[in-house]
Formats: sequence, structure tokens, C-alpha cells
Amino acid sequence: MMRTVIVSLRSVRPVPHCGGIVEAEDVLAACLGASLHTVEPAPTALGRAALASGPAQRLVTAAGLARPFRIVPDPGGGPPADLAVLLVSDIHDLTMMMGAEGWNRLADQVVVHVMEMGRRELRLYPDTFARLARNVDHLFYCFSAIPPERLRRHRVATVASVSGMVDVLRFPERGHRDRAIDAVNFGRRDAGQHRALLSWADRTDRFYDYDTGPLRQVSSVAEHRRHFVQRLTRSRVLVANLARFDEPDRRQGGESVLGLRYWEAMAAGCAVVGEHPPGLAAAHPDVAAAGLVTFPVGSDGLPPDVERVLEDATESGRLGAQARRVALLGHDVAHRWRQIEELAGLPPAPGISERIARLRAAAVSA
Repeated sequence: MMRTVIVSLRSVRPVPHCGGIVEAEDVLAACLGASLHTVEPAPTALGRAALASGPAQRLVTAAGLARPFRIVPDPGGGPPADLAVLLVSDIHDLTMMMGAEGWNRLADQVVVHVMEMGRRELRLYPDTFARLARNVDHLFYCFSAIPPERLRRHRVATVASVSGMVDVLRFPERGHRDRAIDAVNFGRRDAGQHRALLSWADRTDRFYDYDTGPLRQVSSVAEHRRHFVQRLTRSRVLVANLARFDEPDRRQGGESVLGLRYWEAMAAGCAVVGEHPPGLAAAHPDVAAAGLVTFPVGSDGLPPDVERVLEDATESGRLGAQARRVALLGHDVAHRWRQIEELAGLPPAPGISERIARLRAAAVSA
């Protein structure tokens, strides 16, 4: 088995959207027998200020002017591991990780999975991309507007798309009778869809759950994630739209991308409604066949198919169970890592094979 280390930003990025990444890291640590290293503020004035001024510190780090972070345990002692794994949300977070002394000496090979990369990051963080080219062997992304040939430079041997990682087993199975929330719409949302659902909820006296304001930071990512999972698994229908649906200029290259919310909704057993990627059937035929319902962005009202799913708990339960089965069979952290192994030429980890067998058994018994 390869000696593997995982480097995590969990201590310095207490933000809601990083909760799923932390769960994925924990799954990989267990399946790969990996040791976990965390990025922490350095014991300096600059390090102590890092958490209070994240954007400024990322820029300072990108410019190579300071090392505001350190890796714990210290990677200085002992021989390097065979493989280091870095899971990050975006290039800003990768810049923070590269600001930790010794991150590039942890292992002989480095795998990075980043959720999103845009063209503007090439301009904003040229030093980060230069360090990436010199120190990373395999680069994977969920969504990227950057042509792969711009990234496959120097040491980088593999550049490929691998969808977002979700711990499917983190979401307990619930029947439709245990789902008291009729519809949920978390995070980035469309005003037309939101108005239509508000009107429906007022007219029918049903429960429509949604964010009432931005949630940029939480006191505990673990508690936030626990609450998020509880709400999702008690919901019948979830609204999910194609990536960056409200920013078409930033969507280039991601026309067939499913954002993390899709995978979370399917893991939770929700029926999924929204404006879905036009390339969905080709990119993810199993997901397209799972019964996603179309709810266009900018809708003036509820389409009949959406209203039928909202009104009929049996139908939403059928679609949700179908979606969860698809997630169990092909869209867990373990499936994503198996894809990375194949693309990067890494040996298959026995722990990943064992988890995939466990997921398959759960799908059969569902």
C-alpha cells in the first residue's frame, strides 16, 4: 500500500462550503490508511492575523512575501511519503496551502483536486499556477474554464475533470414519510424559481426551506454540516441548477458540470428539480436517467411536472430513492478516487475497493 498523507485546510477555513471537503478527506484518510496533516497559522504576528484577514494573507502568500501558515505535524522529519493528496475549493485555497512551509516536500507524488478554476485566477495568481506546475504531478478539477493544455506544464502529467466528492454514506436513508420539509433551496438561487416556490408554499401551506441571507462563516463547520445533512435528509425536493447559472461569462467550459449540490441531493434521497446542464445526458447518463425534473431559471410559475412532484409525496419519494441508488452506485468519494487512480496510474487501494463494495450492498438493499 502506498504511504499517503492528506493536507487539510480545515483549521483555517471554517466556511460552510468546505464542510463537504472535510468529510471527503476523512473518508480518504480511512480508506487509504493516510495520515492527516493540517494547515495552521504560523506562530508569528502574520500567522495570528491570517484568520482575520484571509484574502489579504492569500495575496501575500501568492506573492511569495511571507509564510503565514505551517503544517502540523511538521513534515520536516523522516522520509517523504509516496503520495500527498490536497483537496481544495478553489485557487484561493490552494494559494493558502502553498503558503505553508514544506507542503511540497511531504511526498514523492502530489495529487490536487480543486472544485473550481476560472480564467481570472490565471491573472490574479500567476505565482500559484507556477508553483503548481513545479510541484504537482496530477491535477483534477470539477469545473475549469482554463484549457487543459494551459495547465499541463513542467511536472504536471495529468490534467482531467473529476466531479465533486461527497460522502454518500454520511446521509442516512429515510423514507418519504419521514420527510417533513417539502422543498429546499440552499445557496445560490434564482429569483424566479424562489418566487414561484414562495407562492406555492403560501397557497398550499406547505414547508419551503431556504436561506434568508448569505452564510459566509460558521462557528463550527462540523455542526453546520450535521445540521445541513439533517435538513436535506428530511426534505422531499431540492432545487439545483447548472453551475454558475447566473454568471454565463464564467461558465465557459462547464456546460455539462454538475455542482456539489446535485451529488448531495442525490445522496440525501431528494427529488431534484432545476435547470440542468445541456450536456447532462452525455456526461452523466446515469444521472440523466434518474428522473431529474426541469424547472427553468427565471420561471414565472411552477411547471406542471415540478408541481406534480411537490404535491405527490409518493412520486417525490420514488424519484429520491432512484437518485440515492445512483449516488450509491457511482458517485461517492470512493468512486471519485478510483477514477483518479485510473487516470493518474496509481495502484488501486484495497480500502477503496472495500468501500465501493459496501456502497453497492447498500444500493441493493435500499
